[in-house]
Amino acid sequence: MSGRKSTEVAAVLKQGESVRKMTDGIFSREIQRAYEKYLQSLNLEQAIKNSPVQEIELDGAAVEMFGAEGKKLSEELKTLKKNLRAESVTDKGKNIVGKLKNLDRELEAADREAASIRAAIRNKDWYCDEEYARAEDLVYRYQNLRDERASLERRMKSLQMQEQQNLTAMQSKSDRLKNLISQMENMNNTAKKRVEADGYRRELENALNSTDAKSAEKFFADEFSKLKAKTSELKNSSDDKVLKNFQENYTAIINFQKQVAERLALWKKQKADAEEMFAQMEQAAGESFIEPIEYYNEGENGRRMKLFAYLKKYGGKDFSDEFFKQHDLAAKFIREEKFLESLDAMKAGIDIAEKARQDGLILQESMLKKTELAGAIQDVMTELRYDTNLEIINDNPYDGFKITCKVGDETIDFEKVDIDDDGKVKIDVNHQEGRGGNCANSWKTIAARLQDIGIPVTDVKLTGGRSVLRPAVVSTPDKPGKKVEVSGR
Repeated sequence: MSGRKSTEVAAVLKQGESVRKMTDGIFSREIQRAYEKYLQSLNLEQAIKNSPVQEIELDGAAVEMFGAEGKKLSEELKTLKKNLRAESVTDKGKNIVGKLKNLDRELEAADREAASIRAAIRNKDWYCDEEYARAEDLVYRYQNLRDERASLERRMKSLQMQEQQNLTAMQSKSDRLKNLISQMENMNNTAKKRVEADGYRRELENALNSTDAKSAEKFFADEFSKLKAKTSELKNSSDDKVLKNFQENYTAIINFQKQVAERLALWKKQKADAEEMFAQMEQAAGESFIEPIEYYNEGENGRRMKLFAYLKKYGGKDFSDEFFKQHDLAAKFIREEKFLESLDAMKAGIDIAEKARQDGLILQESMLKKTELAGAIQDVMTELRYDTNLEIINDNPYDGFKITCKVGDETIDFEKVDIDDDGKVKIDVNHQEGRGGNCANSWKTIAARLQDIGIPVTDVKLTGGRSVLRPAVVSTPDKPGKKVEVSGR
């Protein structure tokens, strides 16, 4: 007989199932979260756009009093109102969500193809070349669908971040619009009282009091002190001097308020950006990974372990000192309100966390495969009526597993069940035969059952080189306690 065996097809299908299992749902959830945040931004933009704007114009007295300054505010108000009405609020994320649904349908079609291939090889042992080719194509399809999901995730997150920036810009315009209306109201009210010097004095006082004193002291303490002194001096001057110098002083206050507001807005943005990035850094380091044995027993509901502890326990890598050095430095800068200085530390921290995350994913995948392999072997030996006991080597699934199997006075020790970095199965076995037992017959049965569940065994060799499943190359008597090397792929 020749051609591909059904067990080889089953092994390829197992690979495809692994790709399907490890990626299913991950990117969908991330895309949905980004889309929800994106819609929140759109709704807030629509609310800003549809908010009623108070109609206001400078009256004749105000136009005469404030001249070019009043005209400038009126023109800026008209421009802002026009720009806000012209803002386009369109849901561009629907296409991405639609493509995600299409990918889900393609995944269902791929699953049906997998079921069809399994049905085709169910009663076939050999001549499965066509099914083998279909299985390889299916693995490629699963990998492409996974990559397309990842691409959609990146696009949606980029769109969500862009829309957040658009929302910030619209909020800034809306705030400025309200500020302009407030300033123009103040100008109209002030103009009405111009005939009276006391009215000017009250307006100067009110304008100064409406200044954000806390922010002014924080950012421009010297300038604010001088402005208050100048205003106080004018208020205590003669009526003629108040009439002559009122506009200059009032404009200085308004301009100073604008300067404070702009500086405060910049400070708030830098603070919010730094705090958001700091939260992202902590979130990146707080990701959790599946405990291999828990996953084998409980599936996705199994206990999980935080990233750095996971890598330290199972991978022998400690990223925590390097990460928290940047974390603490960034926290110090933020406390000191050195927001720009904190960005480099946070970027370094995120890079460290991402490197650790990639290592964690590789480690997790390796340990899950080894755990599934050991569990499958234990199940086979249990079905063959052996009493089995599974141990984790060095308490670390990455180092492999030991399985002790006993029936009567016969003992088979799978001393190390492992998968190397190239994906090859490595199994070391110590077979203690019982009286009247036959090592070759036992291993032919075991190898056949392993192949049935998709673990093809290409050969079993005794110490000295003699093959159990193939014609012997070296003639070596089989004795109790002799080492047996099982090689598979």
